[in-house]
Amino acid sequence: MTTGPTSDDSSIALDWDALLEQLNRRVGLETGASVTEIDRSMIRRFAAAIGAASQLYFDEEFARTTQFGGIIAPPAFVSTFVVGHIPEIFATVPALGRTLHTDDTARTWRPIRPGDRITSFARYAGAVRRDGRQGPMLFQSADLILDDALQQPVAQVRIVSVSF
Repeated sequence: MTTGPTSDDSSIALDWDALLEQLNRRVGLETGASVTEIDRSMIRRFAAAIGAASQLYFDEEFARTTQFGGIIAPPAFVSTFVVGHIPEIFATVPALGRTLHTDDTARTWRPIRPGDRITSFARYAGAVRRDGRQGPMLFQSADLILDDALQQPVAQVRIVSVSF
């Protein structure tokens, strides 16, 4: 993978073709599944932590009068399922000294509710090289997948990291 120092000793030259081939052989690799029982207090704590003010997340009486028929989690609640899956699914490339989370794209099929039993896991989706102002960057992507107790999809979040 590493080919040795370049003329600039602060960086390491990579065999990018070999690295991308190796990483893209990981496409489809999955983390182990974890199961989370959702309760009302989890939703309330998360909503309070992100500053969500909607009664839909806190007040059962109000929430029953809405189209949802009860309390639901804020859409961003899907981010709580990354533990144990992201960044573990991403490969570490020591020659690239920094790694940042760049973006998430979420697709939801239904809201998460108290009483749900959510199974979550991540699936490696691929790696690409892009050139930036300061040189080459490695983008890796993975899907965080959430299913309910009936194995029906609840949400899928495409998560991307960049290393440079």
